[in-house]
Amino acid sequence: MKGITEELGFSVPSGIQGYAIPIITKTDSEGDFVSLIAQSKNGSGKTGAFTIGSVLRVDPKLPKT
Repeated sequence: MKGITEELGFSVPSGIQGYAIPIITKTDSEGDFVSLIAQSKNGSGKTGAFTIGSVLRVDPKLPKT
């Protein structure tokens, strides 16, 4: 998170980011990640939401893809 805010300059999420990132990083009762399908206008931050959400899913303790 520190790199996202300091290095990339994301301080306030766009509407789609504020909605999607918490869902993308959420797990269900079995520990599996929750799926999300979202639609938003061009330039609204969808790619940022996907990228930030995906990076936050990575466990740096696991040395594999």
